[in-house]
Formats: sequence, structure tokens, C-alpha cells
Amino acid sequence: MFRKSHQGLLASAKHADLSPQSSCVSTSPQSLPSTDSIGRSSLSIETFQVVSNLGAGPSTKLESGEQPSYGITVVNDPEKATVDIVFVHGLMGNAHRTWYHEKEDVYWPKDLLGADLQDARTMVFGYEVDVWRPWNQVSQESISGYSADLLGCLSGYRRKASTRPLVFIAHSLGGLVVQQALITARESRDHYLRCIETYTIGICFLGTPHRGASLAAWGGRFAGVVNLVKPTNSQIVRLLEPRSKKLLEIRRAFHNLLEKRKDEGARIRIVCFYETIPMFKSCIVSEESATIDGEPSFPILANHMDMVRFSGHQDNGYKSISREIQQIIIDKDLGYVCPNCDRRWRADLIPGAPYFCPFCGRNRSDWNLYL
Repeated sequence: MFRKSHQGLLASAKHADLSPQSSCVSTSPQSLPSTDSIGRSSLSIETFQVVSNLGAGPSTKLESGEQPSYGITVVNDPEKATVDIVFVHGLMGNAHRTWYHEKEDVYWPKDLLGADLQDARTMVFGYEVDVWRPWNQVSQESISGYSADLLGCLSGYRRKASTRPLVFIAHSLGGLVVQQALITARESRDHYLRCIETYTIGICFLGTPHRGASLAAWGGRFAGVVNLVKPTNSQIVRLLEPRSKKLLEIRRAFHNLLEKRKDEGARIRIVCFYETIPMFKSCIVSEESATIDGEPSFPILANHMDMVRFSGHQDNGYKSISREIQQIIIDKDLGYVCPNCDRRWRADLIPGAPYFCPFCGRNRSDWNLYL
């Protein structure tokens, strides 16, 4: 329960002028009668805790008066914003509680980052990604559905600022949602969606299981048993298994996307952070799984839940992440964008480059300079 005005963010979220294709209209699940048999089951307590904490924060039963936050919520909106920063939570997470340090009453997207980056519009994205709920029906959505929802919502909020640089901060499963969203956006025929990938300049992955989570097997067993008495979203648990074919497809496609952006001279800056304190005998996401070959990575002295909750500006975890966010913004590439295919081309290659877009053949005189 927020003790300051953070709970009011839910009620005071700015309304976006959404495009017709936006899919961000969400409704909360309908309540179902509680199932006493669940409490009497012989499930391992450890199994339940592992699944419940793959994200960051409780999301089973809402506090009195609290409403689930789905879609985009703007938490900082300066009049002359020069960059957009979007937070995406993970499995069993929440757009607000995931990033909230309860003891110090600090909601860092607003209280910390909003103060340090006053020219950044900061947004949080919420979506229902619970494996199981004792009180409500759970969504049966897939990773593709979550990423489509992110694209639809975000494109609506960026319609009047589609060329503004974009940075993602993603925790756990949220990192995979962002990857799939960018893969989809790059291949889209719709200009307003392609712009999201085109103008993405960096991503901070926080405990994202790029190679799966070793404890996903526990989650699979849990979901399988509970499904006997109440439907679960077991496909999300299967996605996180180390040998998941879908996870491998996402990893390969995202790697290809990063390589193409490097070839275009407009690389996406990637920074990975991994947990160092175990939960229930081991880390939820190992260092090996949380890092990407060839990209910088840094440890955070916290478990999987607390690695995205900071007590203040002097918190070492926050200092590390905010430093990298600011570096991403400073190091963004200068170049051009073809208005026809939305592909970027490095500025220092322009003098000797062909007079037509190397991707679609559009006359170079029509290219737009991006900063």
C-alpha cells in the first residue's frame, strides 16, 4: 500500500490520444469464488514461492481500494521532453509495486529517475502476467500478445513524438516482452509501429532470463497441479524453461536485430544487470542467463525481487543503473532516417553513400536527420 501519492498515479494517469490500432484497452479479470481446496493441497511451499516471486512483488490479492494498472501510465511528463523511458515489469509483477521500495516509500521511476532526468518522459507499462491467482481468473495471453499490447499502447502515447529517442528498462520476463515487441515492430508494415524500433536507442535488462530460468521447472510443476482445480497460464512458465524453443527463437531473432542495427550504424545500447543474492537456495535467474554475449553486464547486490527496488539516490544498485541509463542517452548515434522504410543510416557514411536509400531506394534528399 503506497503511503504517499503513488497510489494516486493509477487514478491520475494521463490519457493518451491512441491510434485506432492500439490494443491497450484492458479490463480487470472477473472475481471468482475462492478455492479452499488449493490451500489444502500438498504443493511444496518452496514451489509456490518460486513461482510467485519470478517477478517482483505480490500480485495475488489487491489491497482494499487498489486497482490493477494495465497499459501505459505516465509518471513524469516534462513539457520539453527529449527522451522517453519505459519500464516493463516481469512475471507476477505489477507496474507500480515492482519498482516500489516499501520501507523507504520510494517509487524510483518517479522519485529518483524523474528527479535525475528532468527532460525525460517516464512511463510504466502494466500487463497481467500471473501464473495463478487464488481469487481471480488468470490471463491466458502469450508473449506475442503481451508485446503487441506494449506496442499498441506505446505507439498511441508516442504518436505526436514518434521520433523521440526511446529507452526501455525491463525486469525479468519484461525483457523478453520488449525483445519480442522490437522484433515485431521492425517487421511491421505500419509506420507508427516501425518507429518504435527505429528510435529505440537502448535497453537495460534487469534479471532477464535470456537463456531461461533454472527454477522454471518448479513453476511448471506448480502450474500443472494447480490447473487441476483452477486454470493457470502454464505457457509462460514453459517459455522460461532453459530448452524452450520459443525462447531460442526470440534470442536468435533479437540477436539478428541487434546485428542489423550495428550494420546500419545505429546500434541499440544494451546493458544487463544480474542478481547476486539467492532466493530459495539459488538465484532465480543466473548470471549466465541474465547476460548477453558481447554486451556490458553488472551485478546488483540483491535478490531477484529487490534488484529493482531502491531506497534512494545513494543506493548502489540505483547508482549503477542510472549511470548506464544516462550513458545510453549521451551515446546515442547521429544519423538519418528514410521516411519511406524507417531505416536508419549513420551520419558519417552519408557523404560517400549512394544518393538513394540503401534499403528501399528512396531519394536521399528526403531523408530525415535524427539526433
